Amino acid sequence: MSVVTSISTLLDIVRRESAISGRSVFSILTGALRAKVSYGLGYKYFIMTGLAREDFNPNEVAKHLSSKDYTRAIEILNPLAYRKITQHKFVEKALYNALHINSAELLGYYHFQRGVTAQGDPLNDIVQLSDYLTNFVGQKICFKLCEGWSGKGFYAGTIEMQNGELSVRKLFSDERIKLRDLIETFVNDDNEVELIFERYVTQAAGIAQFNDTSVNTIRAWVLDDGSKIELIGAVIRIGRKGSLTDNSGAGGITVGIDIKTGTLRQGLLPADPVRPNLTQHPDTKAQLTGVVIPRWKEIVDFSCEVLKRLPQTHFVGLDISLTEDGPLLIETNPLPDKDSAAKGPIPAIKLKQAAQKWLSK
Repeated sequence: MSVVTSISTLLDIVRRESAISGRSVFSILTGALRAKVSYGLGYKYFIMTGLAREDFNPNEVAKHLSSKDYTRAIEILNPLAYRKITQHKFVEKALYNALHINSAELLGYYHFQRGVTAQGDPLNDIVQLSDYLTNFVGQKICFKLCEGWSGKGFYAGTIEMQNGELSVRKLFSDERIKLRDLIETFVNDDNEVELIFERYVTQAAGIAQFNDTSVNTIRAWVLDDGSKIELIGAVIRIGRKGSLTDNSGAGGITVGIDIKTGTLRQGLLPADPVRPNLTQHPDTKAQLTGVVIPRWKEIVDFSCEVLKRLPQTHFVGLDISLTEDGPLLIETNPLPDKDSAAKGPIPAIKLKQAAQKWLSK
């Protein structure tokens, strides 16, 4: 990106922020400059946090970290060798099962050499896969790339039998695809397919009310500073109408949560640093601001218990779904996107303080 384009983008964002906040362009620019010089925060991050708004305490800027400080804190809190454990979904699921952490039921792992069903039978080719999934006709299944991210490499549908051949009907849609063709869409650059299959998670009505086509997850930032484990911040991510995922890459909405009460704040679109002050879902019109997440204390307790069980890990961003039976872990992120701290907003400075405590031990 050229210097001219960068300046043009900056001015466009600042002008839009000015129109919403009522503050002058000059005032926003000087505030962003102070945040950059004093704390190493980029202008997009500064605006995304809401620090450019009149109702935000200017002292809040000190609670955020630069990318450099954030990375340094993570390196101390979560050793690199242990971070990889939860980055491969099959290994991650095995860990959850061994530690008795509640998560979606694993049905199988598909790979040409290492594939295996939940019962221990080989799952190495399309014939074995078809035979196995015949047992799940009429049931909702999730297909996930073992190293997918941000909703990429994900498909959810109902297993169907048509003319003696298995197909998958996409959830909330009449779209169908033959199982063989679906598996082909997951082929990687090495001409291999490596997937896990899980039973589809049915979320609680109190969460589905925001958008029922996506599994809407709570991203919980949980920290162990050496003396206590606590939830330091959280957001809920909500998909757009018709989307199966809640990820920002698919246009999802992020709403900050008051961690003391579980009450939703105003929502924002992560792809745009200018906070639009969403009080309702733009598609479903479901109320967001002021709604209290059901069973919030259970979610907080569950998130802290998960971190307590993870080996050599002192900070995580957990993706949690709430079902009618309680919280369920979808995914663990030992290096969550730093922008979550801006969206919450979440006091990321606590990571730096905890890292210093661990270094002094």
